[in-house]
Amino acid sequence: MRIRFLLLSFVGLASLAWGQQPYTIEPAPLKPSAPFAEALRNSLDPQGTRLVSSFDGETTTVCELWWSKTVYAYSRAMGPEDASYSNLQKGTLLGVVYFPKQTDDAKDQKLRPGYYTMRYVQLPQDKAHEPVVAYPDFVALSPAASDVKSPETLPLATLLLLSQRASHTRHPAVMSLVPVNPGYREFPGIVPDETGQAILQVKLKSRTGNETPVEFKLAITLVPPHKGDTGS
Repeated sequence: MRIRFLLLSFVGLASLAWGQQPYTIEPAPLKPSAPFAEALRNSLDPQGTRLVSSFDGETTTVCELWWSKTVYAYSRAMGPEDASYSNLQKGTLLGVVYFPKQTDDAKDQKLRPGYYTMRYVQLPQDKAHEPVVAYPDFVALSPAASDVKSPETLPLATLLLLSQRASHTRHPAVMSLVPVNPGYREFPGIVPDETGQAILQVKLKSRTGNETPVEFKLAITLVPPHKGDTGS
């Protein structure tokens, strides 16, 4: 009986801990005043997602995201085996993210407040990128007002140059994509985590050529783990 009581107590404490996650999401309609091109606006689902943090009774908007109505994909995977989204075309537009205040990207680079396009890229797993995460899938961020050439895909060289305008360094500004956690079936939804990070899982639609768009799931790290944590 004592073992059973201890087990039930542990489960109860764990449930309480997960119930007190500091991040929640809510709907975020796209504002008509958002400062970017009409073609980009028309390519987005106007109903987005807002990530909200709650610490010590204070509620703050971390970011807002609006996803592409459809994203462009290959007919087969094109990339390393450990990539979760290698069927996506490199440079394809996934959406737009808005940061109301300065934040850090996945490489601890400072991002100014504003709107940024999110385009799919794969970063090589070498010493220059090793400190980021274990997965090669990322979105490169570019100032939305500068990303006016195509609401669909961009050549990698052009994308990297645009993304340097976001990071203000020699490296692109990036947010990491991670495998979808099958244990959580709410979309959009936040995956509970104890390292301080916030991972959003969403359902998007991809299109290959003239085929009918199909649904696929995607997970993006909106808040990286606290420095010094190694969990994912």
